[in-house]
Amino acid sequence: MILYDVEETAIDEVSLVPDYPVNIFVTKEGYIKKISPQSLRMSSDQKLKDGDEIVQTFETRNVAELLFFTDQCQVYKSKASEFSDTKASVLGEYIPAVLGMAEDEHVIYCVLTTDYSGYVLFAYENGKVAKAELSAYATKTNRRKLLAAYSDKAPLVKMLHIPADCDILLRATNGKVLIFGSDAVAAKTRSSQGVQVITLRRNARVNDMVIYQEGMVKNESKFRPKNLPAAGSADDSDEGEQITLLY
Repeated sequence: MILYDVEETAIDEVSLVPDYPVNIFVTKEGYIKKISPQSLRMSSDQKLKDGDEIVQTFETRNVAELLFFTDQCQVYKSKASEFSDTKASVLGEYIPAVLGMAEDEHVIYCVLTTDYSGYVLFAYENGKVAKAELSAYATKTNRRKLLAAYSDKAPLVKMLHIPADCDILLRATNGKVLIFGSDAVAAKTRSSQGVQVITLRRNARVNDMVIYQEGMVKNESKFRPKNLPAAGSADDSDEGEQITLLY
């Protein structure tokens, strides 16, 4: 009998996944479509349920990971490869059903990543903004669901995935606007309540947060306070870009 020394080799699950370019579309009602660029070139007319709309699009690869944040402060982790290739002419797959969410649970935001870099920002109605490193959602095991994905101490208005620190614009229901650098908010734990960024008078609340781009408001300097928190300034410009909420 001849014996051989055999070196054990760990199987890399990612290497077993076919890697090719895909386009991801996520709708307001919680449907997802994964479409190849070739299929999209042949037909780009998106079929949607009545009243539904596409709220997020990604150009990525089949090996990318997807994080679906829900209105119950949870995040569900999946991979693009776990969804079927489809066409624009179909509704797509219903995310809550695929991932086994609760009956009354809804997707509010999707983060796509290949390396868990960057940050996630959370804006709350009370004027607080929280920031967490996206790596805080990475796990060594294939856990499908993470609890306490963000704070439940105040109603969440909007969340954003940013690759690096950048300028952020907040809007409030009283017409006030404030621009600040996300580096002014320190990254904390996932469930952090955040820090007060904009001070609000009675009955006013934050109702939107977007990545600021030059030209969104006139007289940009008046919306940039020297210190935080700040009350912001009234935006009486008709040229200020109005961004609709994701949910």
